[in-house]
Amino acid sequence: MRILIVAGLLATTPALAQSVSVTVGAPPPPRVIVTSPAPPPPRAVFVPPPPVIRYEAPPPLVVVEPGVQVVEDADEEVFFVDGYYWHPGANGWWYRTRSYRGGWVAVPARSAPPRLVRLPPGQYRHWRAEKRMDHEVRKEERREDREQRHDNRREEKSERKWEKHHDKH
Repeated sequence: MRILIVAGLLATTPALAQSVSVTVGAPPPPRVIVTSPAPPPPRAVFVPPPPVIRYEAPPPLVVVEPGVQVVEDADEEVFFVDGYYWHPGANGWWYRTRSYRGGWVAVPARSAPPRLVRLPPGQYRHWRAEKRMDHEVRKEERREDREQRHDNRREEKSERKWEKHHDKH
């Protein structure tokens, strides 16, 4: 970059006019290069091998909750939901197939039906219709117990209120 400064002094007569010239040399400004960091290398994803679960005929199914069935009395949990057989895998993976004969495909847990992902692992292994009935009976008994405790607390509260009101008078 060059800067040229010219100064002229004008006197009363043109013959006395003087001219001064100054040149300043400066290097050019540094060049700025902006680069983005290199993307991280792709993570290796381990997908467990598919299960070797197959049936010769459609297996007997038991409803465990609305919209969810499980293969009755099976060594492995195999569910039937929305037209697919589902089997829980490892590391957040599930397997599904449309055929009871096999052909399992791995899918991430986010792609499995949420009502399956929420189920406690292993709870429905060797599940039988009788267990369902026992389970429903126990569930009903627990509900009745809760209601009874609630009623008892309500009565106790009412009695305390009555006693407090009548003790003042």
